[in-house]
Amino acid sequence: MIMKYKKLLSTLQGSKDHTLPAVALVAGLAIGAALGILFAPKKGKDTRDTITDATAEFTDLVMKKFKEAKDKILNSEKITEIKEQAVESAWEKARDVADHLKGPEDQAIDPTIINVSSAGTSAWKENG
Repeated sequence: MIMKYKKLLSTLQGSKDHTLPAVALVAGLAIGAALGILFAPKKGKDTRDTITDATAEFTDLVMKKFKEAKDKILNSEKITEIKEQAVESAWEKARDVADHLKGPEDQAIDPTIINVSSAGTSAWKENG
């Protein structure tokens, strides 16, 4: 058992992510506070009210920390770079699809040229 504990500690110390130790610390503090409240010499209703209040405060704190972490991640430079790359990739795909739909370059029709004379000729033939 001691061997596994040492291995876990060495893994955590080598890790750059400090989320697990922080969560373990907060969970340990919450459990310790809850046990302290449960064994304190108070009335049952007072103890339940204290636990309810502490739980609400703890939940609010955790939600606030998660929101801060999410905002930090979403606003990081790496995420911004990934978003920009995704937009550029989408534009590239759209250009490729548009070029493909035009057909081969030697057979491509220029959409800016309108062949009005053919439209007039066909109308004249129909009415003439």
